[in-house]
Amino acid sequence: LMAVDQALTILRKLNYPFPSQVDRQLTTDAMETTREFMTGLSIDDLIYYPLMTDELSIQTMKIMDVSLMTFYKAAPALLPLLVSQMIALTSKRGCCNESATAFAAFAFLEMSLLGHFDNAYRIGMLATSMLHHTGASKLMAPG
Repeated sequence: LMAVDQALTILRKLNYPFPSQVDRQLTTDAMETTREFMTGLSIDDLIYYPLMTDELSIQTMKIMDVSLMTFYKAAPALLPLLVSQMIALTSKRGCCNESATAFAAFAFLEMSLLGHFDNAYRIGMLATSMLHHTGASKLMAPG
């Protein structure tokens, strides 16, 4: 839990606060807002999506990215909020390597929490496309 607290402290200092209590409505609202952004995206859109250039935003995404597994294991109620924050930052500042991880994590949440398999597959394909767009395709498993 100390790692979660440290991540939350750092993110709060970067103006990405998280609530102390998470309820179902907050999670639903975050997922819905993120889904609205995702609904309009196609793989072709990502080819022209701007790359993130702001160094503070890139470093914030890196911090969020390394926090994903910690939140998943130690604070799963916060995971949808973290993923939604990452995707919101991507939508405002452009995409980076970590954006693909956020898209993949959102696909996982769509499937595991909501049972939206078709949408999860589509978002997973967007994540793969984003890896190629950001030049991070070397992170993909061979196959």
